[in-house]
Amino acid sequence: MTARASSTGDRRVVIAGPGEKVGEQSDVLVRRHGEVVLDTLLRLGWTAPHACRRGGCGVCLIRIHRGEVRHGPHTQRALSQRAETEERLGLACRALPTTSVVEIDFCRGDTARGTTFSDSTRSFVKEQ
Repeated sequence: MTARASSTGDRRVVIAGPGEKVGEQSDVLVRRHGEVVLDTLLRLGWTAPHACRRGGCGVCLIRIHRGEVRHGPHTQRALSQRAETEERLGLACRALPTTSVVEIDFCRGDTARGTTFSDSTRSFVKEQ
């Protein structure tokens, strides 16, 4: 599996629940029940930016392009309520998909100040 790359350099991946049909995309990762986004990526051999894995640092900040997630405990410094709801941002280490399919990429920035942007240099890749 490889991450899909658009002409702008964004790297996105689709994560689906077990048994979900997601068209003919080859970059669909199947998550286990109760598994957060980061754990799915790491379990399947992908590298992804992360550090504390407790929702405190914000290193694993993602933009949610499709679908919904519920966040476990995290600090407002790592992810503000406004960034979560208005900008559709999340933390991969705390993002538990609540829809059958989610599509994400990684971001960087200061969520407390509301400045985030997609950054293909921090995207995840499949280890060879």
